[in-house]
Amino acid sequence: MDKQRQTDALQRLGQDRRHDLLGKDQLFQSDPILNTEDVMKLLQVSRRTLQSWRDQGLISFSAIHGKFYYRMSSINKMLDAHLQKQEVHYGN
Repeated sequence: MDKQRQTDALQRLGQDRRHDLLGKDQLFQSDPILNTEDVMKLLQVSRRTLQSWRDQGLISFSAIHGKFYYRMSSINKMLDAHLQKQEVHYGN
């Protein structure tokens, strides 16, 4: 994943939330791994929404003993794949 895109995503969280979301050892990792709660906070979605995204194959994840983990690059990939660009028309 492009390090700049990751940095931009983390900057959107704000400095305080970044420290709360990522552990000290992951704060400067090239592709941090987030758990379900972290992703829910980051994207401000419910557990059910995240489960639906997994079921639909919209977001990549790893499942280990019933716990789900997501790479920051997977989150950015999903967001990029669903990026909506709106055309702006000026005048007539």
